[in-house]
Amino acid sequence: FALGAADYLTKPIDRGQLAAILARHVTRGEEPRALVISGSDWPQGGNEFSTHFGNRLFGRKNIDAFNGKAVTLANFRAALAAHTYALCYIQVHSGWTGQGFEDGELKAKEMARVTTGALITVNHGCSVANWARNEAEKSEPNTAMSWVFNPGVGQAVVAGVRTGMVYGQEQMYKALIAGDYLGEAYLKTKRAAEEEMSKGDHTPGDIFAGVLLIGNPFLYLKPVPTVP
Repeated sequence: FALGAADYLTKPIDRGQLAAILARHVTRGEEPRALVISGSDWPQGGNEFSTHFGNRLFGRKNIDAFNGKAVTLANFRAALAAHTYALCYIQVHSGWTGQGFEDGELKAKEMARVTTGALITVNHGCSVANWARNEAEKSEPNTAMSWVFNPGVGQAVVAGVRTGMVYGQEQMYKALIAGDYLGEAYLKTKRAAEEEMSKGDHTPGDIFAGVLLIGNPFLYLKPVPTVP
């Protein structure tokens, strides 16, 4: 402590103790609130998330949802300016350098300049987390990474590398509701995605299903008590 340390652990490292220390020292300024964006490709996706999982995590009054034609850059920017969300659910046509809204494209380089965002972002879209494509093409910043690696936007993103959506996402939300850390919840989603995409012709865990976690795996969400 005389050297300026805030805390310490001794080996062997206990995962639960590590998570507790990180939670104690990391500033958590996000609201217990969700932003749900589901575009014309699959406008019902946001409704399904809100009905089955979002309401159980945050309560109906704490979900800001934009579907179909309402998915505009203006609405999106206004929402991020007004709130710091615990979770963002983004379901729009996407690529490795940007995401399509009804009135234009949100480029990754713009997202990297946003000063507020979500603790956790679930980012659907083809190749949205395919950072290797950006490296190979020496193109603009990667879309998924832009939600994490910049000041103030967020701490973790779960996104598709090749697939059009985060398959197995239901397992992740159920695990978060049950109190799992994001890393634990993600592994359940990854396994479910592998089983769904390969039709059981392999041992789960043998292949990469195209669902990637970038950022802090020790995040968790505390469900808000709700009245049925």
